[in-house]
Amino acid sequence: VHSFTPLRAEVLAPCDSWLETTRVWMEGYSATVDGQSALVTRSPDNLVLVSVPKGTSSVRLTYSAPLILSVSYWVTLGGWAVIIALFLQWALRARRA
Repeated sequence: VHSFTPLRAEVLAPCDSWLETTRVWMEGYSATVDGQSALVTRSPDNLVLVSVPKGTSSVRLTYSAPLILSVSYWVTLGGWAVIIALFLQWALRARRA
């Protein structure tokens, strides 16, 4: 393994095989093997599987979140920022009183 984000690894397979990663399966994963698009699917353990050919291969696995997940992330982050700002404002007023 060369990197975890994105996942980059060298794989030595004795025959056409599957690389089962430690990533939990979600829609949005894509992979390349030696620079070519590779099949990505779900394992029986609900992990990400990447198809690799026989021999030594360079695998790169990336994730692109669906739009709804990205939007919900930013809305949640904004909500927490507002809560922290309100708390700090309340704390400063309480301290002055």
